[in-house]
Amino acid sequence: MRQLGGTKIVSKMKFFGKFFGINSNYFVFETTSEPAAEPEGGGEEGEEGAKKGPWGRPVETIPVEAGIGPNANTYWVCSRPGDELYRLPDVTPLQIKTARQIKKFFTGNLKAEVSAYPPFPGVEENYLRAQIARISATCEIAPKGFYKAPEEGEEGGEGGPLEPDEEYQPLATAELQSLENWVHKNKYLNLQGRTTLFVPEKEEAEEAEEEEGEEKEEQPPSPEELEEIPGALTSIDTDKDLPQQGWKPWSLITSSTHKSLKHQVLGLRSAIWPGACTVVTPTGFSSVYIGWGMKHTPFVAPLPPPVLKEFEGLTPESLELPPIPKPPEPEAGEGEEGGEVDEE
Repeated sequence: MRQLGGTKIVSKMKFFGKFFGINSNYFVFETTSEPAAEPEGGGEEGEEGAKKGPWGRPVETIPVEAGIGPNANTYWVCSRPGDELYRLPDVTPLQIKTARQIKKFFTGNLKAEVSAYPPFPGVEENYLRAQIARISATCEIAPKGFYKAPEEGEEGGEGGPLEPDEEYQPLATAELQSLENWVHKNKYLNLQGRTTLFVPEKEEAEEAEEEEGEEKEEQPPSPEELEEIPGALTSIDTDKDLPQQGWKPWSLITSSTHKSLKHQVLGLRSAIWPGACTVVTPTGFSSVYIGWGMKHTPFVAPLPPPVLKEFEGLTPESLELPPIPKPPEPEAGEGEEGGEVDEE
């Protein structure tokens, strides 16, 4: 962390967590860059690879949220403490949507192919970045009142970083043991893989038809439009229970069972993302993740695409033999075309 803070232009920095891999692990650091900071490392290559895909992956159709939402912070990764840090590229909505449908162990190679179905639009560095965005949106929490709620028109209201409330008074240990006094720090990721709903603009042909007054069937709203998105700083007490086991999404842990202990340390552990934990002391709190990057949900393999229909342009095959062709007529000999032949 000293190496990162001394060589990179960052304003805030913290240890995000550790991801286990088959061949090697990933140590991830989170930074908040200055506004004038430019991408370094593999940022441009990662973004291009995520859009086009070196193995013919799908193409992005929804724009990326640059500098807000899942890309509000920058993430750096290395295999061992002290190694050179590599900047992960920004995550795209399609990568987040696809990561929700697959389960894959990390290999430890950032350029390895993510072999899964449906095809993932990128390589392992993009998949790691997508899992970081999902964990950050779900498991980074804060005591109620520590951050001030953003107002309409402010940067934080559109998915940007929140500002701490200067008038915040630390809650007592007994109050922190209630889930109602904890809120989600980051904004919810919707079905599109964004924090804000993207509605594509109408094409010129559709606008011309509306101006001419032509009637067009109204299409029903999509699931993305019908989704109920929680507001900013939502209490974790409203999180849904795990459907299979009926577990609560958060469990409280303490450093000691003695209530009269002076320096008591509390913790909140996530059951949705095993390995995500938030520790709070009398002087502050911090969230960290140490795990395999797997969400605790049953894996349901997606169905393959429907089988294509047979080509109906040709007639069905017939069992009747074709007619015997007629023999070719003999060609006319020399002198026959000119009429009668002169006798000697």
